[in-house]
Amino acid sequence: MSEQIKLRRGRAEDAKWAADLARQVFAGVAVDYYIEQYFGSINGTHWDDRKAEQIRAEVAACPEAVVIAERDGEFVGFVTTAYDQATRIGRIPNLAVKASEQGRGVGKKLMQAAYELLTSQGATHLQIETLESNTRGMSFYPKLGFREITRKIYYFMEVEQWQPPD
Repeated sequence: MSEQIKLRRGRAEDAKWAADLARQVFAGVAVDYYIEQYFGSINGTHWDDRKAEQIRAEVAACPEAVVIAERDGEFVGFVTTAYDQATRIGRIPNLAVKASEQGRGVGKKLMQAAYELLTSQGATHLQIETLESNTRGMSFYPKLGFREITRKIYYFMEVEQWQPPD
């Protein structure tokens, strides 16, 4: 029988595997993924390389703001957090769960840990963002009490397409 999920705080050495998991789970739910659908790779970099580097940098810069989920000693998910002391808003920039673990409660445990971490720092409000294409997130976050506030539209262009204003 498989072990229960164990949560722990991040460590700098977690940056690589967190980045590797991000490559696997953010296809179709990351802005850079959609940019690549329209424009192809950007200056020789692919969407998953850019997303992985963003995660790697985030985990390496502040591993104590990351919660890691493991099962049987294997990394199966993570959540990143950020806290703004001035506004007391806690942000959850990234939640990633290995495909084989989705639907097994890992995301719930990670979100609970993020909640506890951010509220222990003094957060009075929490913020998370997702794309409309992330149907799992669009269903999951409201169940935790999050309310949709507005939708964001992303624009992107090649600089050669610039049209100076009149």
